[in-house]
Amino acid sequence: MLEFYVSQSILHNWSHNKCVQILRNCQESMTNKSGKVIIVDIILNPGGDDAFDEMRINMDMIMLACFDGGKERTEVDWKRILDESGFPHYKVIKIPAHVSIIEALYGVMPTLKKYQLFLTFHIVEQMPAPLFLVKQSATNLPCL
Repeated sequence: MLEFYVSQSILHNWSHNKCVQILRNCQESMTNKSGKVIIVDIILNPGGDDAFDEMRINMDMIMLACFDGGKERTEVDWKRILDESGFPHYKVIKIPAHVSIIEALYGVMPTLKKYQLFLTFHIVEQMPAPLFLVKQSATNLPCL
């Protein structure tokens, strides 16, 4: 069984240390000591020039003004948070939107390559924004 947590537009509200604690709590609650956290959030691209960069910068200013420690992060910032919280293996999936998807792995993962794309995009398509942190389990997935 694959356990995973989904976080959409949640972690950008929190400081570095609080993000690490939230992700550690996710890790500690995984019953079989392996799983995945899917983070749907903004990844700043310093010097970037795509259509969403201005929106990402504006969101960063809003986070800085509204939340104590909240901010948008670069991929390097996300890597530090993931490493410190016990998710050393991750991949970033860029999608044509202002957010990206980060799949962070913990423990030994079963071979689910043919299901990974389904898991990621099926979940994100159906998420209202903002979505609170949700724990999910997947055992029988449709065959692609």
